[in-house]
Amino acid sequence: MGQPIPLGVMIARGDLAVECGWDALSAIQEEILRVCAAAHLPCIWATEVLDTMAHHGTPTRPEIIDAAMGARGGLMLNKGANITEALRTRRRIMADSGISRPDHSTDQAERLLSCHCF
Repeated sequence: MGQPIPLGVMIARGDLAVECGWDALSAIQEEILRVCAAAHLPCIWATEVLDTMAHHGTPTRPEIIDAAMGARGGLMLNKGANITEALRTRRRIMADSGISRPDHSTDQAERLLSCHCF
């Protein structure tokens, strides 16, 4: 990020599926994550990870898997009445998943996450 113009990648999986098809979504998402890791670019999943939990207090099974896989990049969570608990849950899931970012640099994400988890 030493360039004068900051650069990052955001994966909007719904939009990506429209462009590449649902059957190719997983492979394309994985390739984007690998390219970003190789290029040392931040990558954020703009998706509804823990959205049900943020709004209703309980996550769905696919949201839990997404939260674990989100350890490989960043996740953008939607606001909701239970967002603080969703952030705490995300931290626990990521810590317990054994999945880590390819560059092993979570310090900025941790600082942002810890700002919201009190």
